[in-house]
Amino acid sequence: DGFGVGQAAAVAVASLPGCDLPSDVTETPTATAVVSPPVSVNGGVVAVPLTQPGLGHDIDEAMVARLARQSLRIPA
Repeated sequence: DGFGVGQAAAVAVASLPGCDLPSDVTETPTATAVVSPPVSVNGGVVAVPLTQPGLGHDIDEAMVARLARQSLRIPA
C-alpha cells in the first residue's frame, strides 16, 4: 500500500508477541503518505510507535478524502 496504512498495520502485527513470520514492511513514500508518523526504516529496523492505541499512527483524513474517488459513510 503506497499510502502507509498497510505498512502501519504490518508493523503493528509484527510487534505482537508470537508473531514469528512478519510481513515485509517497506517505507511509505512521503509524497503519498496519509499516516503520521510515516513508516520508516533505519538500518533495517522499523520503529514501532507506542504512544497511542491502535496502529500507533494518525490518519490524514482530509488527504484520504481528496484522493478518494468514492466514499461511503456507515451510520453508527
